Amino acid sequence: MSEQNPQKTVAFPSLQVVFNLILHSLLMVALPLSLYFASDNGNLDFLYARTVGIPSTKHNRSILSAFVAVVAVNLVVASFVIRAFMEQTEEDKKKKDKKDN
Repeated sequence: MSEQNPQKTVAFPSLQVVFNLILHSLLMVALPLSLYFASDNGNLDFLYARTVGIPSTKHNRSILSAFVAVVAVNLVVASFVIRAFMEQTEEDKKKKDKKDN
């Protein structure tokens, strides 16, 4: 008996998957840092005045800025997870095509 070597196929992710990963990776870095420094420099005081009040000391402003950055990270992670669950795989596309025909 001769042994057959089955061809192993490597499934490459679609362009949309790669774009989604790169987008969320950039957002994971840029959004928290920009919000932290914007908040720490007082650029978000108009928002604080309407919600929690403008921080009175530099220490309170730093704590609030860190909190805003953490919330931003959590929002980016949540949006990545939601988009990942909403993605269609190749099998889903094939099933949908068969169902439509």
